Amino acid sequence: MGTSSLRTHLVAIAAITALGDITQTAFAQDKAEGGDIAAVGPGVGEVENDFGSTLQKKPEPKPDAAEPAKEDDKRVYFKAGFDWTSAYYFRGFKQEDHGFIGQPWAEVGFKLHKWDDGDIGVFLGTWNSVHSKKTGASSTAGKMVDKWYESDVYIGLAATLGKFSLSTSYMAATSPNDAFVTCEEWQTRVSFDDSEYMGAWKLSPSVLVVYETGDGLGDGISPRGVYLEPSIAPGFTWEKTAIGDIEFAFPLTAGFSLSNYYQDANGDDTFCGFETIGAKASIPLPFNEKYGSWNLSVGVTMLFMNGACKDLNNGHGSKCIGNAGISCEF
Repeated sequence: MGTSSLRTHLVAIAAITALGDITQTAFAQDKAEGGDIAAVGPGVGEVENDFGSTLQKKPEPKPDAAEPAKEDDKRVYFKAGFDWTSAYYFRGFKQEDHGFIGQPWAEVGFKLHKWDDGDIGVFLGTWNSVHSKKTGASSTAGKMVDKWYESDVYIGLAATLGKFSLSTSYMAATSPNDAFVTCEEWQTRVSFDDSEYMGAWKLSPSVLVVYETGDGLGDGISPRGVYLEPSIAPGFTWEKTAIGDIEFAFPLTAGFSLSNYYQDANGDDTFCGFETIGAKASIPLPFNEKYGSWNLSVGVTMLFMNGACKDLNNGHGSKCIGNAGISCEF
């Protein structure tokens, strides 16, 4: 190789070496200035393999999964339960306070229309009371029904508007064992959700008005009466326990005669028939959600009776009542 050729090769090698140094310096500077590639080790946009760190295209964000239907979006609901009570008093009137008293019930509802701040729907249900003591059973009542003291059926319309709820329904209380004449009435209830204002200790106020429409009467004395029942249920929720959120409530209720509901033998009407104060706990049961939402409830109620209501209960002015129940909703 000649001197001129050797000189040319040396110049080319030097140029390539210099270009490599410049490229390496620029590459390192890009890393140090926070470029898209991490300075040390495989980082965002890089993957480690047998050939060193190579660029990898950033993954495309996955579309959000479809959200499950909210509880408020349900068009149909079904709920049922079975309650036990140590004594059955209906609006202060004693029905039975001995033996086993079981009270199964069920209700189905259909939401007809929904708007931004409320909805409207219909509901249909039944409530029953079965007594081991065969309360008031007639001599003609068969063995299949002699313990079946009461069977109520009702149908109604329910609506919500903002924080207010309204329901109106027709109810017929029948007695399969012929213990009493069928009682019929219209019921209207208005409730208010005050949780936004009261926080944990919401009061959940409601007012019930009842108009007797049939021949069977609560006090058994004509004429038909009109009944008023205001109530509150202060309470709170114990959240995130080992078994879920446990709800506590301390309901207070009073029953008033607006017209001829608590009459005595002389026809005199008592304005306030009774008051109650109670304590109740609702405990979620750990069942699979596909089998519905299940709850266990336990509680105690203290009942105080006045005037004609007290007289119709043989002069007894108070009663302590224990209760428990299990319910589910789909």
